[in-house]
Amino acid sequence: MADASADRQHKILFIGGAAAVLMLLWAFVWDPLNNARSGLRLQLAEHQSTAIWLEQIRPMAVSRSGAGKGLPQNKSLLRLADETLRAAGMAAAIERIEPGDEGQVRIWLRDASFDQLSGWLVRVASEYAVFAEQLNASRADDSGLVNVRLEITAG
Repeated sequence: MADASADRQHKILFIGGAAAVLMLLWAFVWDPLNNARSGLRLQLAEHQSTAIWLEQIRPMAVSRSGAGKGLPQNKSLLRLADETLRAAGMAAAIERIEPGDEGQVRIWLRDASFDQLSGWLVRVASEYAVFAEQLNASRADDSGLVNVRLEITAG
């Protein structure tokens, strides 16, 4: 009888241990993975709707980007960038302007007014079809000022 009782206790302990392992696996592996998967599905749906919206407004953006006259004759993108930045009141912020690969121009600005920079970007896009391909900005010490690394190209 003692052996049967011990065997029964071993079976109960084994079944209880297996159930505990299964519950721990569910609680710490399966459920978090399933929740993450659901979250990723929601993000995917949001990104897909954004992509559809962007495709819908693309023709409007392309038509507006063509509204610029393009670069003036006998004026390089490098010279245009320098002249228009200075005309926009950002001469003191210009740290460096240099030609990049494939006709781009790289611009570094230090302590530039964010408002002046955004106005300049809108102006060169609308008047000359010049667009920012890359823009890295970080807040400067003073309020409203930014340090910028920018790469522009003529569209």
